[in-house]
This record gives sequence, structure tokens and C-alpha cells, in this order.
Amino acid sequence: MKSKPFLIKADGDELALEPIQQNAAIHQESWLQRLLQDHPQILPVDEIEPIFSPLISIGREISTDVGQIDNLFISRSGYLVLVETKLWSNSEAKREVIAQAIDYGSALSKWSFQQLDDLTRKRTGKGLLELIQSSFDADPEDTVTEDMIARNLRLGRFLILVVSEKIRESLIDMLNFTNRYPHLATNVGLVELQCYAMPSNPKDILVVPSIVAKTEIIERSIVQVNLVPNVEHQLFIEQIKDKKDKRQGRTPLTEDAFWELLQRQSPESIGNAHLIINHMSEIPQVVLRMRQSAISSRLLLPDSDQKISLFFITTAGTVEYWPETVLSQFRNAGLDTALAEEYRNRLSNVLKMKRPSLSIYYPVAKIDVPALLSIVDDFVNGTVSAEQKQEG
Repeated sequence: MKSKPFLIKADGDELALEPIQQNAAIHQESWLQRLLQDHPQILPVDEIEPIFSPLISIGREISTDVGQIDNLFISRSGYLVLVETKLWSNSEAKREVIAQAIDYGSALSKWSFQQLDDLTRKRTGKGLLELIQSSFDADPEDTVTEDMIARNLRLGRFLILVVSEKIRESLIDMLNFTNRYPHLATNVGLVELQCYAMPSNPKDILVVPSIVAKTEIIERSIVQVNLVPNVEHQLFIEQIKDKKDKRQGRTPLTEDAFWELLQRQSPESIGNAHLIINHMSEIPQVVLRMRQSAISSRLLLPDSDQKISLFFITTAGTVEYWPETVLSQFRNAGLDTALAEEYRNRLSNVLKMKRPSLSIYYPVAKIDVPALLSIVDDFVNGTVSAEQKQEG
């Protein structure tokens, strides 16, 4: 018997929540589309890539040259999310839905920013940039630009979701359709929305979203044409693969967005930022977490699974460090805080912070990179050794 969620009441009573039957009136594609339009936060897009969250709806039934997109959203960072809703009872849900959805993405990649902006204004009464800024109360200086959205369109930087009240097993096997367009940097996910009636009021619905499967375009092609007068044209096609992770054929969109924003906001920081991040990526115990606004570097202690925050680099072009956070993490791991205090003192000198502060920061472009990395290496080695001695 399939497990059910339970509602545990304050008085100790327990109630099993009953799933809404698939033939119920609410299980219609139009209902799913309206639900997602009104509550886009239901979609677990952050689990696929943070760059796709949070979302605002542009509209439903968006016409393209190859058909209608059921739901179209855009994230605060200017990345589009296309949703194709299908019901379990719909026979198409087991055959063509993924190929159809990717066709929509391919058609959308041919749009200009102006086309998308005109559509958005028609559906919402606001231009695209105005919609993003007003919906998320974004700082005008941090708002995504027209050029960034246009680039995302051109490169097919989308998330395509197939959403259903129940995902068929056969759909999972059809994710290889994502390789039909290797020039698009598109992620694809299958999302199941399990719906349960609340016992206190059957009209109240508990919606449990889950990602059944996800994949992404595993290769992108670069086509180079050399035009030389009076010489036969030369054509080169190169498949781009990520050397760091053979399972992943391209840089995650969140990381793409970070470097693009850093280039726009602090171009003089790019060289040093690459040196620092490349060095940290070679340390086995260090985990880099990519966000649009920052890349954080954390030390994963192998025996306790505790994480120690080393520093992060922001798109504003600063290296930042939170000493109190590191001290707290050391205490939680049961480690001697003397190491953390030494790290704070040495890092404060390199980051030119002379007085106590909650955060220590310094421009990436001006930092002494070898000195910074030497301090971090000593701290990582010392912390790992201290934990090993403690466990021994």
C-alpha cells in the first residue's frame, strides 16, 4: 500500500490525508495551469538550479510557432521557466510531451527581447524589467538587464518542466529527447504534484511537489566559420565539455550568472577571482557553492560532516569573511577555537581590517592572492588535522 502523509494534531490525534482521486474535477490541465500561475512558488525550481528561483508568472497558453506553452515564468535573475502540464490520464503524457516541450524552448530561443517584452506587457500590463523589479522589490542597480535576458533567450538558458499529478515511468526514459538541440543550455525536469484533501475542509488542498527526474543538455556546440578572401571557407565545430565533472557537460547557469554579473559590476576583479576559485576547487575537502550574487567556499570536515565557512566572493567584487560564524561553527564541531581566532587575525591583516567587525571584506582586485591562499591552506590543513586528532 502506498504511504500517505499524516496530520498530527495538537491533541495527539492523527489523521491520514487521503489523495484526491485522479478522476476528480480539480484534476484538469486548466486547473493545474491556474494553480501554478497563482502559486509559482509550488515549483521546486531551486532544487534544480537556484538561478530559476524565485519566479513570477508571465502568463498561460503562450503561442509560439510550434504550439502553445502552458505556463511561462521568469525568475528574478532573468531566466525563463517553461511548464507543460499533462495529466496521467492523457495518453500524450507517456509519449510526446518532453519532445513537444523542448520544441517550445527551441522556438522561444528565436525570440528577441522586444518580442518577450511586448508579450509580457500585453499579459501583465508591465514591461519585463518593470515586472521583475516590482514583483521582487529589487534594487534598480541589481535588476537584470535587457542584454542579459536577450542573451539567455539566444542561448536557450531555460528550465523546461513537465508537471503532472502523477508522472509515468515511461516519461523518465524519454529524457534523452533533451539532446535534440545541443546548442541550447536547457535544463529539463519532471515534477509530480501530489494533492491531498484536508480533513477539516475538503476544499482545502495540500499540494506536495517532488522532482521525479531531471537532466540537462550534456553538450553544447561552438561553430566557428573563418572567412578569408579568395580562400575556401573553413568550418570548425567543437563540442564543449566540462573537464571538472564528466557527468556535467556545461557550467551551471547559476555559475554563468555569477561571472556575468561580476564582469558587469567589477570587471577588474575577474582575474584574481578566477585564481582564487580555481585554487579552492583543487582542495578535496572544500565545497564551492554557486549563487548568483556570490560564490561561497566551505570546508567540509570528513569525520563530523560539519561545514566551516572560509570566505565568499561577491559580484560586487569583494572577498568577505564572517569571523563570528566560523567561531560558532568550531564550537558546534567541538574544536578548539584557537585555530579560528588565528585565522581571523591573519585574514584581517590581508583584508586590511584594523578594527573588530561582524564581517571582514576587501576588494578582490587589490588583494594579495598568494597571501590569502596561503592563509586559507594553513587553516584548512590545521582544521582537518585537529578533527582527525579529536576523532582518534
